Amino acid sequence: MSETKKSPDLAFSENLAVLSAGIELGAGALHRVMGSDAASTQIAGETQNTKDIQELLAARMAKAFGG
Repeated sequence: MSETKKSPDLAFSENLAVLSAGIELGAGALHRVMGSDAASTQIAGETQNTKDIQELLAARMAKAFGG
């Protein structure tokens, strides 16, 4: 069987969906441990909310993937 080639737009869309899910799950996981000894609720003295955590995760993922 030959493998069907995917359109670059479809592959990009699927990759973006995976990254989005990773950010959502990562933020949820961090919120579960916030306030315990496993993680702090503050970064550089500022309390972080869900959006802040998601932005931080997205930036780190982009850096890790060379973006």
